[in-house]
Amino acid sequence: MEQTVPMSSALSPVAVRARKRITWRLMPFLLLLYFLAYIDRTNVGVAAINMKRSLGEGGLGFDDAVIGIGAGIFFIGYFLLEIPGTLIVEKWSARKWIARIMISWGIVAALMGLIGTSYLNFLCVVDWCAIFRPVTTVLGWITALIGVKPPEMTNCSCEVKQFYFLRFILGIAEAGFFPGIIVYLSHWFRYEDRAKAKSQFMIGLPIATIIGLPLSQWIMHKVQWGGMEGWRWVYILEGIPSVILGFVVLYFLTDWPHEAKWLPEDEKQWISEELARERREKQAAEKMSLWQETKLALRKKETILLAVIYLCIVIGYYGLTFFIPSITARMQGRSVTEQTIIGMLPYICGLFAMLWNAKHSDQTRERRWHTVWPLILGAISMGLLILSGDNLALVILFFCLVGIGVHAYLPVFWTWPTAFMTSAMAAAAVGLINSVGNLGGYFGPQVVGQMKKDSGSYMPGLKFLGVSILLSGVFAMLLKLPTRSKEKA
Repeated sequence: MEQTVPMSSALSPVAVRARKRITWRLMPFLLLLYFLAYIDRTNVGVAAINMKRSLGEGGLGFDDAVIGIGAGIFFIGYFLLEIPGTLIVEKWSARKWIARIMISWGIVAALMGLIGTSYLNFLCVVDWCAIFRPVTTVLGWITALIGVKPPEMTNCSCEVKQFYFLRFILGIAEAGFFPGIIVYLSHWFRYEDRAKAKSQFMIGLPIATIIGLPLSQWIMHKVQWGGMEGWRWVYILEGIPSVILGFVVLYFLTDWPHEAKWLPEDEKQWISEELARERREKQAAEKMSLWQETKLALRKKETILLAVIYLCIVIGYYGLTFFIPSITARMQGRSVTEQTIIGMLPYICGLFAMLWNAKHSDQTRERRWHTVWPLILGAISMGLLILSGDNLALVILFFCLVGIGVHAYLPVFWTWPTAFMTSAMAAAAVGLINSVGNLGGYFGPQVVGQMKKDSGSYMPGLKFLGVSILLSGVFAMLLKLPTRSKEKA
């Protein structure tokens, strides 16, 4: 069984002040950025409800397979620039790179609202279906191994081409944001404070759904400005704030503690010395080049294991997230408000579980089982959800337990790369883990969408997601902190 480490002695007054000041300066703002990023990435789940209407009814005539492929294509673009983007944060400027990401993704997210209009007809000159088909075919061979029919791009209307292209570009625009923030937090928080800090950032994920789901539903049903359908305004109104905050980032964030004018000298010195000590303890005896550190990080067995774990859990997470609005919309006799509340509950439970699990992990200095137990709980709960049938009370209960499982592990999981690697190595590892893992964002929605199309039910897709989450928990049992981190954490 993994050992834990006794708590360090009481912190000095300077340390207490520095930790508090850094937390209040950075975390609310980073939380807001993640909130917007996640809304812009996943609001397709709500907008898809009306995008699936026929052209005559204000929709685009998409089916679940088209939505699944489009939702997943985002992660192909995301995969391509993830590692370079993360290294840029470490070696250049987190502030400038994050600002670039936000401005570009906000613009592309807003353009999603113009799909099917004459403004984007120029995108149809290129057959994007033909370009993406080889990639989706290769990835489809993987899904075929589990008995899922590979995606077929048979519907390649101009609207579908625009949808696929913009989702791909949105992935490229956002690449590097999440792992970049993970690396950025290691510039400001010691190892023993990192799980809590990451939980304070990552609660943006459930909060984005708790607030974003009803907000997107409200926009879609209430905002019809200029004669445009509500689903279009979901994209436009939720994309614009990202552009605005992208410019704010340039003035508000600071790359390193020694550059922070808002941090008093004694506090600046304390955190700089603490982080420098950490780096020295993890530094190799012989200084390596960036390329050498990157190659070593990508070859480490820990990096590969973490990437596999994250791939499995992301398959489960996004497969569920993109289709929760559609699943709840099929609940008979329930109003839109009731459906929205039911869809929010797993994320509310997940938010509190994430904060508790991260805090408890930091207090006990235990990482492995704080990563494992939520994933096992999520997998078991998914199985029980499937067995619940039409019993609404049990469906809600197990939905909530799944929400706890697929959220609570997250901040603890992301302490692993920086626990056993130096800064550049950790940056490369985080980039690889996140890029490979987020390919699960392709497989999850695509598999659920195709299974729903073939069977007429979401149940086969939910079974697949449950198995994927279970595998992530089993693999997480193999994680083990290096001896140095146990002793110094």
